[in-house]
Formats: sequence, structure tokens, C-alpha cells
Amino acid sequence: MVTGQRKDSGNNSFSRRNFLKIVAAAGVATAAGSAAYYHAFSSKAKGKILIVGGGAAGISMAARLSRWLDDPDITLIDPSDRQYYQPGFTLIASGVYQLEEVWKRQESCIPKGVRWIQDEVLLLNPDQQLLETARNGRITYDFLVLTPGLQINWEQVEGISRDRLGEGNAHCIYDFEGAQKTWKALQEFSKNGGKGIFTDTYTKHKCGGAPKKICLLTDAYTRKNSSREQVALDFFTASQKLYDVPHYTPRLLEIYQERDIPIHTEVRVKGIDTLNRQVYLEKAEMKGEELIRTPFTEGYDFLHFTPPMSAPDFVREAGLDKREKKPGGVKVG
Repeated sequence: MVTGQRKDSGNNSFSRRNFLKIVAAAGVATAAGSAAYYHAFSSKAKGKILIVGGGAAGISMAARLSRWLDDPDITLIDPSDRQYYQPGFTLIASGVYQLEEVWKRQESCIPKGVRWIQDEVLLLNPDQQLLETARNGRITYDFLVLTPGLQINWEQVEGISRDRLGEGNAHCIYDFEGAQKTWKALQEFSKNGGKGIFTDTYTKHKCGGAPKKICLLTDAYTRKNSSREQVALDFFTASQKLYDVPHYTPRLLEIYQERDIPIHTEVRVKGIDTLNRQVYLEKAEMKGEELIRTPFTEGYDFLHFTPPMSAPDFVREAGLDKREKKPGGVKVG
């Protein structure tokens, strides 16, 4: 998401429209992979550019703008000292990747000439073109690029929290430590057998395929270790369908059927009783024009759940996500 406007004037000043053109063109140039494209459309325009979020999107945008603009003023804000390859968390949880394969030091990823402020954003005021951070106070900008990623709302699943992952054999791969605990538990589950439950969530979430992948990788691991007959696997999705890309859905359904993994649709996770190893679920389905909610409980021996996610609090509190129809998203512009 890009917002802002250069307040002063001059031949080399940015307008919001021109900056959006530059950002869009930078993406085209990257896709084309052409250094000549960058050179032909480079710009001498000036403006204080602030990028919030130092993941793959923020780092790549900083690198593109650094190549695109002559002597740019770019600052990137991100609190983490590590750059994680988050899709690799699923592969850590299934024993495919080692820990060192999914992260690098953040300082080694920051493009040359880009200032990195290792801090957390607390408040964003787009009208005044400033934000407040935890340790560096107020920071102003001419143009803001938001790439903070999704916020994981652990507290919206009762009975569990991020620092309690693993209790009662309830796990989640959307966390580096959580992925490690999942791998240890998956091996024990394969050895001891029992009932495994896997869920996604009702909100938009990072890598919609990840909850399905850890389910199928668990199936593959137990088959590899000749223990598949000792375990029962069930997948619960909050959606009406297993996947929202029609081209792939039929084959995915066949795979789940072939591997004897029942699929339960329109089901949300409400809470977890880690002491008794029970997960509280809710069937939410439309019957005519009425939404019918039916709570029920499932016991488990191994649980992988996906918590709800959203835009970060500072984005939602600034009202930016209200411009987008999809919850948690932000309209570009």
C-alpha cells in the first residue's frame, strides 16, 4: 500500500501520482529483469520515502526504489533482527528443512543506502503523514509504503497463546518456535498413533495452502514410517470449499480422498482445552438467508490449528483497512 504527497514544490518533487507510477514501473522492471529498463526510466525526483515492514515485500521494494531513483531518501522500519523465509516453517515442522535454512540476519538483507530503524510502529496518522514508534518517537514522511504483513491474532483462540504453543499437543507452524515444536510432536504422533486434527481459519491468512501442506506432510511422514494405519487425520476448513482456486480444487479433493483424510467445511476454531486435549469448533453455515451456528467439540491426540489474522493494529486504527472490501486488507493508492 502506498500513500502520501510531497508537500513542497519544485522541478524534482514527487507527486503522489508520479510516485505510484514509479512504484508500479519498478515492479514491471523487476518482472522483466532488465537493468536497461531501470536506466531508461530512472528518476531524479526527491521525497522522503518510508517503508514499514522488512519482510520480502519491504526489502524488495526498497531495493527496487534504490535502483530506480537517483540518490533516494529511503528509510525502512522493522523490529526483527532476522529475515525469515516463512514458507520454510512448514518444512521445518515436517523435518524437510533445518533451522538455519529459513533465516538470515536482517542487516545483511538491507539494500545499500537504505536506513534501517529497528523499531515497532505503534500509531499511523496518514493525514499528518507521520507515524509513532516504540523507541524512536515520531517519524514523518512524504511517501509511505506499507508492507507489514499480516498480524497473527493468537488471543482470538481461547485457551492458547503464542508462548503456550505445544501445550496439550496443540501446535501452529505460523511461528518459528512453533514449527520446531510441531516437528518434535509430529514424530511422536507418528510413533504413538491417535487422532490428528488440522484446521485453517475464517480470515485471510498467510499462505492459504500452509494448513493443508502440514496435514499432507504429516500423512506422508506416517506413510514413510509405516505408521499411517495407526493415525486418523481430519481437516477442518472455515470455507465452503477446500481451496479457492477452481483449477486446483478437484485434484486436491482427489488427493485427500486417496489419502483417507476427511474434509469438514464451514467450521471455525473457537477454543482449545489443552488439559483435556479437546478443540472447540463451530459449524457456521447459511440456510437460506439465515446463518446457523452449531458448536461442537472434538478430542484429539495431535492438533495443528491456524489462528485468525488481520492487518496490524496500527493499520486498522488508522482506518486504512476500511477502504478495502476484504477484511484486513488495504486499498492501494
